[in-house]
Amino acid sequence: SGYTLNFTDFNTERGQYPWVPNPQFPSIAPMQPQDFLWIGVGGAAGAVARALVIVAGDRLELPRLAATFTVNMLGSFCLGVMAAWLLRQVPTPVPARPLVVIGFLGAFTTFSTLALELVELARGEQMGAAVAYGGLTMGCGVAMILLGQTLIRA
Repeated sequence: SGYTLNFTDFNTERGQYPWVPNPQFPSIAPMQPQDFLWIGVGGAAGAVARALVIVAGDRLELPRLAATFTVNMLGSFCLGVMAAWLLRQVPTPVPARPLVVIGFLGAFTTFSTLALELVELARGEQMGAAVAYGGLTMGCGVAMILLGQTLIRA
C-alpha cells in the first residue's frame, strides 16, 4: 500500500532544514484524487465526534476548556498510535493516513479553539491561567503522542 508515514523522511543533520526531504528515504506517498473523499469522510466523523465530546462536557457541567483539552489529548494519543502503526507499514483495507490522520483527527482536534481560549483567558486578565493551560496542553499533547507510539512499538 502507498499509505505509509515515515518520520525518517526528513533530515535535520548537517544544517539541513527539517522540511526538506532526505533523498536517502522514500517520501510519503503523494495524495491521490480519491484521498480527498477519504479525508472528507474522516473529517465528517471527526467533527461529529468532537461535537459529542462538547455535548458530554456540557451535560457534565464542565468548563468548555475541558472539552478542548479532552479532544486534543485523545487526538494526540491517537495520532501517536497511528504514526507508530503506519511506520510498521501495515497494509490497510482503506487509506489510513487520509481517512484517520488527516480527516478524522484533523477535524476532531482543534488548535484554533485552543488559541481562542488562550486569547480569551489573557483578555480576561487571567494570564497565569492562559500560560498554564497552554503549557499543560502542549506538554501533555507531546506526552500523549509518545505514549501512543510506545504502546504500538511495545
